[in-house]
Order: sequence, then structure tokens, then C-alpha cells
Amino acid sequence: MKRILLVLSFCLFANGAFAQGVVQNPNLFWATPLSGTGFLGLRVLGSNDFPAGIVGNAALANSSTTVNGVVCTLGSSCTATAAAGTLSGATLNAGVTASSLTTLGTLTSLGLSGAITDIQAIGATSTDGLLLDNATAATVGAQKWAPRVHWSGMGWKTNATAGSQSVDIIEELQPVQGAANPTGNLVWSRSVNGGAYGVLLTLPTGGGLNLNSGTYQIGGSQIAFTNIASSAACSQLPALTGQITTPAGSCATTLASGTVTNANLANPSTTVNGVTCTLGSTCTVSGNAGESGTSNPTSTASTSGVMMGMNGSITPTTTGNILVVSKGNVNNTVASDGCTITLRTGTGTAPTNGAALTGTTLVATFMNNPAAAGATGSYPWALDGVLTGKALGVTMWVDIGLTAVTGGTCAVQNVQIGDMEQ
Repeated sequence: MKRILLVLSFCLFANGAFAQGVVQNPNLFWATPLSGTGFLGLRVLGSNDFPAGIVGNAALANSSTTVNGVVCTLGSSCTATAAAGTLSGATLNAGVTASSLTTLGTLTSLGLSGAITDIQAIGATSTDGLLLDNATAATVGAQKWAPRVHWSGMGWKTNATAGSQSVDIIEELQPVQGAANPTGNLVWSRSVNGGAYGVLLTLPTGGGLNLNSGTYQIGGSQIAFTNIASSAACSQLPALTGQITTPAGSCATTLASGTVTNANLANPSTTVNGVTCTLGSTCTVSGNAGESGTSNPTSTASTSGVMMGMNGSITPTTTGNILVVSKGNVNNTVASDGCTITLRTGTGTAPTNGAALTGTTLVATFMNNPAAAGATGSYPWALDGVLTGKALGVTMWVDIGLTAVTGGTCAVQNVQIGDMEQ
């Protein structure tokens, strides 16, 4: 067998001589065997002469770099944090599971999933937790609304064709131009199935509550109004029914005949047609009534008729339906001549005795003396009638009209007039 003895020999290629077996320069590197000798040699590494896996810092183009304002030197560690500037896009990095953003700048189209929690130790001090701000200055006729809060859900429609539809509610502050100062309305609106938004509720900054058309309840009980809007005029009010009634488009109220049970009126008690009604309890109320006393008015020979001036009156308060009754005696000074008696009503100033006939004739009767000579005694008479639909609160007078028929002088005695609202 042929044995080959390899002798390691350090040969100087550069940078001075070395003692045998001693290598001091870290830039020396084992070279490949010298051609045809079987010896391994050493050589000096140049600036572009590096083995795989070894990179010197100084040989790189840049020995440091800046990340988010932090200078990182190659060969050492550094910490770079995310800039608190503008975050844009649909979502944050999915790998971020726990993070705290302090004094964050502008968020554009930020998509969030899950609960958003704002934890602050503020005590009894009003402090912003969420600020929706539009700081753009308004100009004449161009108000700048605040960004809105938008809730969106899905509901099921059962009519054909059945399906899921969107239900949206928005809340927004709408400034309103003003003379001395602007005002604003906090407005809630709704949209169903992508339709146009309609206003549900408005809270003006000046106070009040504006509800749009719909069904309104207090304590679970429906209010009779179908629309309540700011300071509604009488023409905007709907009809009310029950013990107190109001025609549609009117503020005039009518108290139903019979009972008064409203415990919320301003006075603890009230008197209706002479009956004292205590609020919170039930009392019976009758219609108004009146009566003129017994009277013997001045006689008349007028063949065209005059009023007797009885001064009867009544003021309807509940129904406007009035029963009027009258009675007395009548005579004519001439035998075979007669007298016509009429029961009359009207409004305004009551007529006096001897005044021309006036008002509306409710009912009339004719009385004739017997033909026998000297038969001029008194004869009884009675008249009654009903008035319907008369205006409440308007006083009406009631009187007797008397007319001599053919001749003679007519007189009525012991006249009584009574009237009662029904």
C-alpha cells in the first residue's frame, strides 16, 4: 500500500510571516489544495471574498435604518411601534387580538366585530365616551349635520313573497339656522327594506317632543290622538270621544250629560248647574232649567200683536235641547172677539211689554169669547214646545206674544213660563 504523507505548511501570501502552526489573522481562510502539491494553503480574504453564511456589517450598503421614527442599527435589536396616525381600510390586522390605541388619529371606514367597551374612571362628571363631530363651519343656508348613529337589523316578511328584509333606524343631530343663534333637532328616522327614511321622533334643542303619525301609548294605554306636533292648532286635533267629546279640527269640548269623573282637572271641585262635583268622584248633573214667576202683564188692543215682556230665559249647557211650557188665563173685552197667544223665543236682548212681535214662534193658540152678550170672562190656556240643537252657553229669552182678533182689548193673567234642558 502506498502511503502519502501530507505536510501542512503555512506559506505567506500576504500581510507578513507567521510561525508554523499559528494563525492570528481572522481574515485568513483555508484555501483549496495547491494544484499538484497535495498541500493546503492559506490566503487573505478580500473585500468581496466571504464564505457562505458569513456577512460583515460594514460590507452592507446601509448600517442602519429608520422604522416609524426609530433608528435601528444593524447587529443590534430595536423596538418599533405602530404609528398613531391614519388607519384606513375595512379591518384591522386579524392577528391583533389585544391592543390599546391611545390618542388615535383618523379612522376611515373602520370595520369592527364584537362589543366596543369604553372604560373610564370619571365619577360624576360629564365626559365624552363617543364623540361624533362635524367641525366644518356652517354658512348661510348650508348647515353641517353631525355624523349619525345607524342601527341595522333583519326582519322576516310573511306575506307573499316571504323573505328577509332590512330594518334600519338612524339618529342624527340636524342643526337649524337661526337669527340670534342656531338651534338643532335630534331626529330618529326609519327605513324598511331599503326604502326612504321617514322621521319617527324629533327632540328640538329648544324643548318639546314631536311625534309623527302613528299609535302612541302611555303606560301601555293608547292615546286617542293620531298626530301630536309641536304647538298643534285646533284645526290639527282629531275628534275625541267619551265623557268629554271634541269635534275633529276643533278645541270646543262637550261634557256628556250624566257624570263627571275626571280627577285631573285644575280645581278640586266644580259646580255644574248647581251641583257641586268633587274631582275623583262621581256626581249626577242635570240640564239647565229656568222659570218666570206669575205675572199679569199690561193688556193690548193691537190687532198686529205685541210682546208681553215676561223676561223668561235659559242658557243651555249640556245638550242644547230645551222643553218650554207656559200657562195662564186670557180674555177679550168684546163678546165674540178673540185673542191669539204665541210662545216665542230668541237670543240677544229680551223684548219689553208692548214691543212689536219678534223672535221665533214655538207654538200658538187662539181663544174666542162666546157670542153671548157680556160673555167676557177669563179662559185658561196652556202652550208647550221643544227647542233642539241650540248653541251651548248662549242665553235664550222666552216670552208671550198677544194679538187682539177683530177688536176689543186682550189681556192675559196668571202667566207662568217654565223651561228645562233635556
